[in-house]
Amino acid sequence: MTMADYTSIIEREREKIGKWQEITEKRFYEMLEVLPPLDWQCGGFFLSELWCGDIGYFFQELDGKFYETMWSVKAVRKTMLDSLKKHIAGQAA
Repeated sequence: MTMADYTSIIEREREKIGKWQEITEKRFYEMLEVLPPLDWQCGGFFLSELWCGDIGYFFQELDGKFYETMWSVKAVRKTMLDSLKKHIAGQAA
């Protein structure tokens, strides 16, 4: 792998930060069970193995649907949930 390839991969992953996507219930529970969850609360958790620095994969169940994003583990949970609700509202429009 070249440095350009590596940089391209890193940039693609960084673009996912704060961008929600709906996932299957199966993926949600696979991620929940792969490692002990980090900061489990209100139906959501971070994967305990962080991606880079304080950025990790975050999974959330809300109203029977399942979502994934990347976010800082230092983020305020309310901010994250508000972002998800805004995403859902945008999908319904």
